[in-house]
Amino acid sequence: MKSTIKGLKLSDIIAEIKKLDDMIVMHKKHTKDNLMSSQYEARKDKLFSELLYELASPRFRSQYSYTLAGQLINKFYKKNKVQVNPNDKNFSELRELASLLK
Repeated sequence: MKSTIKGLKLSDIIAEIKKLDDMIVMHKKHTKDNLMSSQYEARKDKLFSELLYELASPRFRSQYSYTLAGQLINKFYKKNKVQVNPNDKNFSELRELASLLK
């Protein structure tokens, strides 16, 4: 990647997400207290949303950036088993959207 400010910013975000992922794994393995891992997960989610926002910005917007977004989602979220409250309004809306993919 050319050394642009935006490109470096994305590289930094990905590196930070990797570090947070490692911290989450460490805390889940070595402690039964979910407080720290949930805090790291919240930070990871926030950074990941920034990353997706940047990949969809006019500077990067392309089929390749969307493919990269999918690869990043698979890397950082596929292995996670998300605990979802089925009564959560946001979950039901997302489930309806997911049904459109079928």
